[in-house]
Amino acid sequence: MKILFFLVAIANVTLLMWEYKTGKFAARVVSAQQTAAGKEAIVLLAELKPAPPVIAKTENTAPPAIKPAPPPEKPEAIPVHCYEAGPFIHQAEYQHWLSAMTSVYAVNPASKDERAVSRYIVSSPANTPKETDATVQLLKKHGISDFFMRRTEAGNKEISLGIFSSEERAAIMQQQMLTKGINVKIKAEYKIKPQKYLLIRVDNNSLELLAELRKSYPRITVKNSECR
Repeated sequence: MKILFFLVAIANVTLLMWEYKTGKFAARVVSAQQTAAGKEAIVLLAELKPAPPVIAKTENTAPPAIKPAPPPEKPEAIPVHCYEAGPFIHQAEYQHWLSAMTSVYAVNPASKDERAVSRYIVSSPANTPKETDATVQLLKKHGISDFFMRRTEAGNKEISLGIFSSEERAAIMQQQMLTKGINVKIKAEYKIKPQKYLLIRVDNNSLELLAELRKSYPRITVKNSECR
């Protein structure tokens, strides 16, 4: 039995020596190393090192400059002329001006408290009794009985033949008396009362219309006024 074990041991040693000489033993070692290298290495969680945080690089670039919008173009100024027209004694004249000027730049009614004519008196002087009697006899001769004696503001006497609200009607009466040889005159009486005016703003295109109204109504005063 010992002899058999001894023979097997010698055979194994001889085989090992033969493989060493022929290079088969080195191939087996390399193969074993490659097998070990092919296996995935097991790494413990504690051995892992945290990766450094990735900091994104930002370029210091300013936002693009916004160009301001150009200012709006100012409309070309229209030359404006301002006037004050009045006073308007008669309502018909006032309404005509007001309606005619509605097409202009602007027209606004205005009012002022001024000393204005309140009435027109057609009268004949009666300074002396002789003069008064002569006038009365002449009036009766022509069938005129609608008259009366009155005192003026200055204290003088006169024969009143009519009191009128408009100068035109008073002028008609005066002409009738003069035709009959009766010396009469027209006298206006005044008092403070509101007077109608128009504040007018016109451009160059409306100046011709204003000139026509001034020509048609010469009694209406038109003067330059401050534009408000």
